[in-house]
Amino acid sequence: MSLKLSSSGIEFPSGVLQSDGTLDEIENTATFQKIVTAVAAKLNAGTFSSDDITDGSTYKRVATAVAAALNAGTYDAAKCTAFGIGTYDSPRITTDCENYINGGIYNVSYDATHQPWSGAENCMMLVVAYNNINVKQVFFKITTGDIQIRSLVAGVWDAAYTVAWTSISDGNGGQPPQKKAYTASVSSATGAATAIYTMIPNDKIYLVFAYLHGTNSPSAYNACAIISVAGTGYSRILHQINGTHIFITVSGNDIQVRQESGATQTVYAKLQEFANA
Repeated sequence: MSLKLSSSGIEFPSGVLQSDGTLDEIENTATFQKIVTAVAAKLNAGTFSSDDITDGSTYKRVATAVAAALNAGTYDAAKCTAFGIGTYDSPRITTDCENYINGGIYNVSYDATHQPWSGAENCMMLVVAYNNINVKQVFFKITTGDIQIRSLVAGVWDAAYTVAWTSISDGNGGQPPQKKAYTASVSSATGAATAIYTMIPNDKIYLVFAYLHGTNSPSAYNACAIISVAGTGYSRILHQINGTHIFITVSGNDIQVRQESGATQTVYAKLQEFANA
């Protein structure tokens, strides 16, 4: 006699299911699989948990403490030691800084290569990365406020470091970096005042040099002036030396040159701005 389960279509031969028969005698199929006793017992008791599941190659379990911190929004950098975020002592680099192109915070040894003070002093490094081919490495000197930056752009490292200005290590008494000199060249008709620069009314001092193109007589074709501007329309020449044929003047906030060589000339000027300390 055989037994057939109509709902599943499975037919058991006569003698398979006896009073002492067990599931051990039934083979697994593509549709139905047996469950080991220990797992079934936990399922029936409601005690089966992810602790009973082995990590796979695609999915892995998360430790309770980490999951709790994530759920509570308190997950901190102590769990991110590989990146040195929020840790008491960030990972230490003793080799080549160019190998570190993933975002993170690191301590850098004095003997590590490709750090600004290599061979002389330890430092700290912040790495900001995008696709591992565009990276900013920001180095902080431990003993001072010096900051230097090196970039990886499209997979190519900067040949040199960029020095960042800081108020505590600038060589300028805590003031921002001095502006670069401004250079102008204008065509100036003889006897006409031509504007070369508009001053910003912000309590500054300007040092101005001007000369005519193609001339080499300092007394006749060169001029210089020190000009102060304290506000809109409040500018004045503090001191000036004009040549015989060239003059520096101001009108409002404009610095002007006037040449009287008898013909239209190209006037060159160099201007440097200073804080009125």
